[in-house]
Amino acid sequence: MAGQKRMAGARRLLDTYAALMAATIARRSRPELGHSGLAAQQGFLSPEALIQNWTGSSKGDAYKLVAVGTMMADTKAADKLVE
Repeated sequence: MAGQKRMAGARRLLDTYAALMAATIARRSRPELGHSGLAAQQGFLSPEALIQNWTGSSKGDAYKLVAVGTMMADTKAADKLVE
């Protein structure tokens, strides 16, 4: 049971990190950056397509990862403004 609990905790940390990294990829791939954006430089039309390709995930999972990561990053930024 203890081992399972440690694995679940590690998975939560990895999932959180993956979402925050997806948000970073999305921010660095903003449309206004054009061909200078990260996704475009790698030959992808969107950050979700880049993440889908790199991770082997589905299109839907890649979109969810970017959405959740962006919400987390926005919340983190708002919290810093309040402090």
